[in-house]
Parts: sequence; structure tokens; C-alpha cells
Amino acid sequence: MRDLRGQFDLTGKVAVVTGASEGIGRDLAVGLAAAGADMIICSRSEGKLKEVKAEIENIGRRAEVFVLDVCRLGDIEGLRDFIVKRFGKVEVLINNAGYAVTKPAWDVTENEWDHMIDVGFKGLFFCCQIIGSIMRDKGYGKIINLSSTFSRSGVKGRSVYAAIKAGVSHLTELLAVEW
Repeated sequence: MRDLRGQFDLTGKVAVVTGASEGIGRDLAVGLAAAGADMIICSRSEGKLKEVKAEIENIGRRAEVFVLDVCRLGDIEGLRDFIVKRFGKVEVLINNAGYAVTKPAWDVTENEWDHMIDVGFKGLFFCCQIIGSIMRDKGYGKIINLSSTFSRSGVKGRSVYAAIKAGVSHLTELLAVEW
């Protein structure tokens, strides 16, 4: 297998990943670090983030943990301040945090609806806006919003999740045009 690391060199770059404590977010954080990025890893689970931090540090990269609930704008603003204080910049933001309920649309409660929207759409937007402001001020940055194949198709029990992901895809296109 050909080594592509030279084509994906992030040495000297700072990256933030939300939802970095497990799954796709964890793998993205470790992968970005392996490509040379210094990492700020975020989620609500400090214990799991510390495990990811250790893994990143074992490959020789700097990793900082920031406990973040993307539903709280104050947390996102705190993350912005943390980034500026500890790193002075950020070049990559990956919005990965998500929450899904799998059940028939007839049975989705208002609380479930609100939480899915708050994590998957509202939190994502305000991370783009608030963390993106650092990028705007520095004149450079890349924002990657994770969507899903459900943004274009669906299955039973995932109607709200699919609608949110369709919104994420469209919002991402529009922010790219606007910013």
C-alpha cells in the first residue's frame, strides 16, 4: 500500500474535533494527529477524551482536552477562548458531535426532537460561527461538517435525523458560498 502521509501533511496546524471521545470523532482526531496536527479534542465525556489524548500523545502530537456540550453557546464561546489562549489559532474544525433517536416519527417526543436539533444542527452552526471567527480573523481555515447518506435518503425510524443531516449538508454549502 502506498504511503500518502506526505500528501496530507498537517504539521504546524491546529485542529478541533467535536464528538472526539469515540467512534468517527476519535478516529478523525487520531488521524489528524498522525498527519501532524496538534489537536483540541472535545466532547462531554472527559474520561474518554483523556484516553484519546494519551493515544495522540503516544504518536508524538500535542493534544488538549476541552469538555464541550455543543448545546450550550457559553461552552462554545469558552472553547473559542481556550483555543486563542492555548494555541492562538485554529486551521481545521470538524463538527462531528451528534445525537440520534431511532424510532418511528409518530413516537418522537418534543424533548428528543429538541435534543437532536440542538446537538446536530444548532450546535454545529454555532461552532461554525464562533470557532470560525478565529479563522476569519487569521484569514484561513477549513470547516468540515459531518453529514450522512441519510441527508439524501432515509430509512424507517430515522426521519428526524435524516432531516437534520439534509439541513447540515445544505447549511454547509451555503456557509461555503457566504464565507
